[in-house]
Parts: sequence; C-alpha cells; structure tokens
Amino acid sequence: MTQTDLRASLVLLSSTSYPIMEEPSDPLLHASAAGDAPEVLALVRGGADARLRRASDGLNAISLAAMSGHVSVLGALRSVDPSLLREADKYGRTALHWAVASRDTCAVKYLLGRCGASADLGVADAVGDTPLHLFDGPPEIM
Repeated sequence: MTQTDLRASLVLLSSTSYPIMEEPSDPLLHASAAGDAPEVLALVRGGADARLRRASDGLNAISLAAMSGHVSVLGALRSVDPSLLREADKYGRTALHWAVASRDTCAVKYLLGRCGASADLGVADAVGDTPLHLFDGPPEIM
C-alpha cells in the first residue's frame, strides 16, 4: 500500500460510521470494531498506535476486536506485536476477558489455542474478575 493509498483509506475510513462506535474516533479503532483486518494491518504498519484507547471508555483496538469476535483483526494485531493480545484496557481486561464476556466461541478458541492465552485465564480485571469468572457458556469452549 502506497502513502497515497493509505491517506485515501484514512479519509474514507474516518468518514465511515460503524455501529459499535458511538463517537468520532481513531481510524484504527474504527477498523478494529468493524473487523477490517487488512485496514488494521495497513494502519499499524503505517504508524498508527495499536495501544491507543478510545476517549469515552478506554477500550483499545484489541478489546474492540475481541468483543466483536473479529478473529482476523486479532490475528493481524498479533502478527505486528504478539504482546498486544495481553494488553489490558482501562478496565484491566485483556482480549480473552472480552471474548469470553461476549460469548464468542471462535475468538475464545483462537485466543486459547493459537495464541496461547491460557496463561491469561488467571488475570483479574479492575473489579477482580478473571475470564473464568465471566464465563457463562457451553463447557466445550473451555
């Protein structure tokens, strides 16, 4: 992707409204919430801050992708920096917390299997909940 393509993409993305986004925000957060993995990858490789948090609630790109079940975005961010999957947001929640809380089987299995996030099962969020505390689904997921 050229610099011109990236700029055009940023302009188009910033004018696009995604349902999960309740406020004007960063293009990377929009792309993560929308599940646009190629755009996420292009933005991060172009210098976007993958650890940026949304102003209203402190959610980051990883949180938005995990809560929406966008495994391709999780994979894109993991390919850039694997430590992003363990990045906690304002609430102390990791991608695994959000995937479990959202009851997204694919995202949970991806994080536990492919990404080795089983170590995160014991990580407590700001109110003391681990992903296991948040789990309320079919036993075959865990």
